[in-house]
Amino acid sequence: MLTGRFDKLKKLEELLKKEGDNSRRFTNSLFTCNIEEKIRLLMQTGHCNKSINLIKNLSSFLYFFRIFLKQLYEINPQKI
Repeated sequence: MLTGRFDKLKKLEELLKKEGDNSRRFTNSLFTCNIEEKIRLLMQTGHCNKSINLIKNLSSFLYFFRIFLKQLYEINPQKI
């Protein structure tokens, strides 16, 4: 559990924005439970786009895998 002064952590957040220290900004947003800052930081660094692309690719794979299993089951239902 974190104990401390959140007002000072908020000031630190502003200073880190000015410095451009993304790593410490993300850590500070974890400490302050600032979800908006975490999302904003991930979008600025390009990590959200990579996650979205990964999810799209995974959902496409699962869609075609489900079709494959359905066709396999229709060919030979006793094997599955």
